[in-house]
Amino acid sequence: MFPGFRASNLFSARERAALAYAEEVSRHREVPDETHQELQNHFTEVEIVELTWLIAVETYFNLIKIPLRIGSDGLRELAEERIERKLTAGRD
Repeated sequence: MFPGFRASNLFSARERAALAYAEEVSRHREVPDETHQELQNHFTEVEIVELTWLIAVETYFNLIKIPLRIGSDGLRELAEERIERKLTAGRD
């Protein structure tokens, strides 16, 4: 995940709700009522199902690639670079 996403102005409230949900699902499998309520404030039922499916598929892929020693596709690194550029640009 992206450390500090909850307090960052780089993400919209909708994006923060999705990231919080993804974090809870990925780490704990259960989602607190507050997290689910915030998700419902920004997403339809269909969108929540789709988001849950995407989180589950990504988790599944990670479970497969780790024991097979398949390296990163580089997407996380790209996202981190973009966030760093936005943070740096905001300091100027």
